[in-house]
Amino acid sequence: MGLKARKKAEILFSQLDAPKPNLMRLSDSPTLRLSGSFLLLGLAIAGLATSPTQAQERAGPFSTVNLHVSGTSNVNRNFLHEFWKRGTGVEASLATPFYLGFVEFGSGLHRYEAEGDVPGFGAIWLYVGWGLGASVADRLRLESSARIGNYHMAFDDAATEFAGVANESELAVMLNARVSVRAVGPVSVYVSGSYLQAYTFLRLKLWYASAGLSFRLQTPEGLKDFLK
Repeated sequence: MGLKARKKAEILFSQLDAPKPNLMRLSDSPTLRLSGSFLLLGLAIAGLATSPTQAQERAGPFSTVNLHVSGTSNVNRNFLHEFWKRGTGVEASLATPFYLGFVEFGSGLHRYEAEGDVPGFGAIWLYVGWGLGASVADRLRLESSARIGNYHMAFDDAATEFAGVANESELAVMLNARVSVRAVGPVSVYVSGSYLQAYTFLRLKLWYASAGLSFRLQTPEGLKDFLK
């Protein structure tokens, strides 16, 4: 991040007349345990996805497009939440089968309202990802994916609280796990949990819970041939 981000963080905490956060809390044991759970889940899904049964059922590359739309809420608490309320928002993504697993492209919009004398901010998360999925029952499917992208924060009152810096845009990574149940035809309902880490000067480590709908569409032949 460099001096610019360091200055921004120091200005924020000095103006609030509050102590700097304890950085040890950013790598607390609950976070490590949850991250380990994501890893174990991903390995389990990888084992299922590469089984002979799943190989027979696997769709061809780019044969379908899945549109996912959900509401989402930040569910953990760390130094960020001493000054901002837990964020809520919406997410949308497109996923398509790849030669192994699936690829996805998506975006999330989250809003964080101020708790005290700080500006609120909106955050836009843009990403690409790759993952594996496996059907474990007739209508039940498990998926896990890793995502990388940009986490962009736009502050409401930058001139007052952030010395004229209105925006912060950083590299971010995310792990995501989703459970979906086919409801009717091409429509499924799903719940998901995700862990996002944005590489701000003080790392943002955020857990989200989401619920939404997915729609499975056939890829037009011309687009399928182009992608291949």
